[in-house]
Amino acid sequence: MQMNIDDIKISDQFLDSHPSQEKMERFEKYWLRTNHQDKPIILDKNGYLVDGYIRYLIMKRNGAKTIRTVYKGQPGALIKGVHINYDGIGTKEYIWRVPRVKGWRKFINNLQIGDAVLCVTKKGVKPVKVTEIQTENIIDGREYSKVLINKKIEIKTK
Repeated sequence: MQMNIDDIKISDQFLDSHPSQEKMERFEKYWLRTNHQDKPIILDKNGYLVDGYIRYLIMKRNGAKTIRTVYKGQPGALIKGVHINYDGIGTKEYIWRVPRVKGWRKFINNLQIGDAVLCVTKKGVKPVKVTEIQTENIIDGREYSKVLINKKIEIKTK
């Protein structure tokens, strides 16, 4: 999510720190060459920066007005889907979160509506047909306890 750089809160812990000159130069070189933020700044639920302080400093120093942010614990994506049962496809839609773990972005980029995936459910790991994929404007996905765990399986139903 894009956020006004001036709205990010910085704790005294960061304000009192002295980042290494090498790290500052490395990121500034990248920023000046690409004008691109390579990773989002991580904030806590109260809007305080918890990771990405050097990126924040360099972008602010170079006049960036907005900055890409995510909240700590925020999932990489949410998917909606319906259960695939031995006798067909269910009608009630549920939501699963895709945690930010290694490879999650590649997984989401290859995921399409209609794919069958394996998800953790109340009854164990079960197949689900994807009906919607949400990757933007996820305010707080921690409320979704169900987790998508695998992609593209072949299910035969009656």
